[in-house]
Amino acid sequence: MPQDIEKSRARSRRYYYTHREVFREKSRRFRKRHPNRSTKYYHINKIKALTKIAGGKIQCIACGCDDLNILEINHKNGGGTKEHWGQYLGDQGKFYRDIIKGVRTVEDLNIKCRVCNTLDYLERKYGKLPYKKIVWGVNQ
Repeated sequence: MPQDIEKSRARSRRYYYTHREVFREKSRRFRKRHPNRSTKYYHINKIKALTKIAGGKIQCIACGCDDLNILEINHKNGGGTKEHWGQYLGDQGKFYRDIIKGVRTVEDLNIKCRVCNTLDYLERKYGKLPYKKIVWGVNQ
């Protein structure tokens, strides 16, 4: 059975590569007719995934930021890039759908804003940094 699946996948890949422009043109026409369709569902799934991870109020666990445009999913122990480009091949939408369906566990995930997530990455890479706590909405 696995050989049949592999043969089928190989055949599909060959067909796609020989008819690549036809597929691309169909995709262009669809996106032109439905300009907001994919982004709409992407944002809905992002909110559902963040809700599942947060278990309640969606906000950054480090600074309390609740702006959905800059909130990100953080891998507590690192390795997010490897997972993103390995298992999900860069498809963030599939990552969100797997979290929603329960295929992907959330024990090793938390929510951070883009700034705190970057700070977390830098501290993991270079050690403790000389920055103080990030506070939103306060002029210093």
